Amino acid sequence: MSKSECSSDMATNQLEKGIDSELEEANLVDWDGPNDPTNPKNWPKHKKWTHIVIISLLALTTNMAPTMCAPGISGISADLGITSSAVSTLAITLYVLGLAIGPMFMSPVSEVYGRVPVYHAANIIFVAFIIGDALSRNLAQFLVFRFISGCAGGTPMALGGGTIADITTIEQRAVAMALFSMGPLAGPVLGPVIGGFLAASKGWRWTFWLLAILGGFCGISAFVVMSETHPKVILERKTTNLRSDTGNHHLCSTLAGNPLSPRQVLVQVLIRPTVLLFRSPILFVISLYVALVFGVMYLLFTTFSSVFEGQYEFSTSVSGLVYLGLGVSLVASMLIFNILNSRLQSAQSKADGVQQHRPEDRLLPMIWFSPLVSLGLFIYGWTAYYKVHWMVPIVGTAFMGFGAFFVMMPAQLYLIDVFGSQAAASALGANNLLRYIFSTFLPLAGPSMYEALNYGWGNTLLGFLALAFYSTFGSIFIKTDMTRQKSSQYKAIIFDLGNVLFTWDAPKDTSVVPGQFKKMLTSPTWSEYERGKLSEESCYESLAEQLRVDSSEIARSIKQAQQSLITDAAIVSLISEIRALAGHIAIYAMSNISAPAYAALLQTQPEMGIFDGVFPSGYYGTRKPELLFCKKVLREIAVSPDQVILVDDQLENVVSAQSTGMHGIVYTGERALSRRLRNLVLDPVERGREFLRLNAGALDSISETGQVIRENFSQLLIWRRRVIGAWSLLNISRGGSPGTPETFPDDIDTTSIALMIIPADESTANSVLDKISELVNDDGIVNVRMHPSATSNLLRDLQTYFDQTRQRIDPAVCVNVLRLFYTYGRGAALPLTLQWVSDVLEHRAHLHGPRYYPSPEVFLYFVSQLCRFSKKVSRLQLLEKLLADRRKERIQVKADSLSLAMRILACLSVGISQVEQDVRELLAMQCEDGSWEPGSFYRFGSSKVSVGNRGLTTALAIRAVDMYRVTRIPSKSTEQEGFH
Repeated sequence: MSKSECSSDMATNQLEKGIDSELEEANLVDWDGPNDPTNPKNWPKHKKWTHIVIISLLALTTNMAPTMCAPGISGISADLGITSSAVSTLAITLYVLGLAIGPMFMSPVSEVYGRVPVYHAANIIFVAFIIGDALSRNLAQFLVFRFISGCAGGTPMALGGGTIADITTIEQRAVAMALFSMGPLAGPVLGPVIGGFLAASKGWRWTFWLLAILGGFCGISAFVVMSETHPKVILERKTTNLRSDTGNHHLCSTLAGNPLSPRQVLVQVLIRPTVLLFRSPILFVISLYVALVFGVMYLLFTTFSSVFEGQYEFSTSVSGLVYLGLGVSLVASMLIFNILNSRLQSAQSKADGVQQHRPEDRLLPMIWFSPLVSLGLFIYGWTAYYKVHWMVPIVGTAFMGFGAFFVMMPAQLYLIDVFGSQAAASALGANNLLRYIFSTFLPLAGPSMYEALNYGWGNTLLGFLALAFYSTFGSIFIKTDMTRQKSSQYKAIIFDLGNVLFTWDAPKDTSVVPGQFKKMLTSPTWSEYERGKLSEESCYESLAEQLRVDSSEIARSIKQAQQSLITDAAIVSLISEIRALAGHIAIYAMSNISAPAYAALLQTQPEMGIFDGVFPSGYYGTRKPELLFCKKVLREIAVSPDQVILVDDQLENVVSAQSTGMHGIVYTGERALSRRLRNLVLDPVERGREFLRLNAGALDSISETGQVIRENFSQLLIWRRRVIGAWSLLNISRGGSPGTPETFPDDIDTTSIALMIIPADESTANSVLDKISELVNDDGIVNVRMHPSATSNLLRDLQTYFDQTRQRIDPAVCVNVLRLFYTYGRGAALPLTLQWVSDVLEHRAHLHGPRYYPSPEVFLYFVSQLCRFSKKVSRLQLLEKLLADRRKERIQVKADSLSLAMRILACLSVGISQVEQDVRELLAMQCEDGSWEPGSFYRFGSSKVSVGNRGLTTALAIRAVDMYRVTRIPSKSTEQEGFH
């Protein structure tokens, strides 16, 4: 079954697997096999398309209503006493606000009474209040009727997608959705074309009479032809008939659920979409882009009359024709979209015919064509401003309409694929809410904007806004494609439901007190009920006897707990993001839940549709933490245990899963889970590089006291790792060109690193080396500080955080000086310095950390870099052997992320590859934004305050993981941890 099939089909498949309880199975009413003709997915093709055409006509009619009166707005203003241009615009767009609000309440009602009755009722309201508009005698009446007709008119848009999902497969859905989507796109275009002639010949009131006639025709057609498509309602009716025929009142539909409480309705229609909108970056950006494009379209709709009547002196009837540019382009875009969608589906198929669908592939047409929105706005705005022939601005609107279709259509399909068919209801609800709010209020700014900026610059501003969102989408597509190519080898994630996706409250107004309720849920009786061994009635009676309460109170307490369920929108957002970035990973749920409770859950919690499959204990005769449950689930999903991740809030369930070979995560909160899952299933190197790209130029060091340190030393080391890609992205470039000697700091450490990285002419380099040679003390060791009197003006006053009055020695600094001297062929000039470094290493004097570097790993890392010259220098070969011994001693010693990265790099450089555990720990430390915590890099000598740099740690961690991938021998375990 495809990922986007509805959750009711998912439940049906699971029921077909068999329930161990014969009593439960005998009383469950399901489809009569996979080819049941009453299942809307099995309807004849002509019946399906009849329904699709009718709901598309309903959508077209109700979407003509916002703009059909636009050409006659001057007549409306005159008759109703409207003097403000903003109020005139509101008279058109207030209907659109109704389109946003009405559907939020129609959808839950359809879950209870079915889709067809809601279609009929809403159409009657629509026609009635459209007639009210036609008969309005003042502005207040007109606006009220306008808003209410909009609330009813939004019903086809709210239910149409669900109806299409009820009767089509994912392969058929794109064509059906394209036809259906012509309503909101072509309706606002066709309306003013007709309305212009009607308003000119019969008056503006006839635009509403025509809408009433069209609505009546569509309503009668729907009443005669349409049948119920909602699977839950169909099976409920079948169950009711069977109860009447057989007298068995224990019969229950497999899709039966408890009716929504008022609180659940509020959560479903208002809170859930709003929370999801702001917790899901993908949904927010897409919804904002669609809303902007849709709002701009309505701004054009409401200003076409004034533009063409004012600039080109068109009459009211002729001004309606200018909308045809948009109309023709929308029809053409639908045809092209269908062709492209068919070819994309073919391209996604392997040679064996298996479909390889990726959600981001839905965005490809958007990437290709959405820039036409901006192009169309530029053409329309400037040609209208300069009064170029009227055909040219209409061509501009055609470009805009063509691009708009390829913004809205791919966006809807992408959201359905990412969120799943049921959870997509909330996602699309949020998308529609933002879209219609923009369409209501953005046009109000149109007249003022054009007055302030003129038609040219006003539309140019809108065009640049659209381009800004286009660039965002380009980055989303590239990022998801790259991340998917490099994502881990895990193939499935299994989530627990209770206390992970859902939270609930204990009942408060029943005779079952919270303590008893908790005891009830942990009782052996409840466990048997969750296994499917007891019927609901037997379970409640047994619990009532144990708790000495009436069984009806048990049932009431359970119902209250079910109605109190709240979905964690952050978890839904996390799952959607993982699906978008790692589409090869299937998402499942596995829960200790009875069959009746699961059926109710499907109906009250649309987010269940985000899963590719759900495994309720009541359908399998076993429950967590029993190993049998894990084994049955693994057998069902047909994935090797070591490629599966289980997320559960109970430790014993995680331990049980891990004993079968699965990777387990104990859920402690969304933030910690997000970090763990990202680190397991997404590519750590690409995430780290993305962090560096996004924060380029802002990678300052910071002390443990919070002070920002804008030094060059860390910046130079980041550049050395070659993960930034351009000098201009480094902070070091702030003070001028880093390639000139003027930017060399006056401490030897930074000077040495700079001269090894920044190209310098031989004369300058040797001059600096000569000055450093003068700083050797009586022991033959280089001092840390270049005294100002010993330096030229080129080497002074760039770094001041070392003590200027006292001589200091530090073995790590000496190592960097040695590297500089060997780089320029003068390593033999500092034999005693090299000997002292060897002595420090041999006698483990580095373990407490040098003066300026608190971690011994920094010293060992710098030594490993020095040993790269060992092939040419025999004395360094002895140092390399000693380093290898000391490196082995440090493997798996607890350390921060910076020290781990340096340790891994140093080990690999001397041929030590047994660092898998250190790499695992390093990967686990990656932050949600792709970076690694700064760690302690160096410290001030006197105060001992440590300084770290998140950019440097991230750059070294990226290099460590990359280098490990290249040098290791592949194994299953490491491939799954992101090492591949």
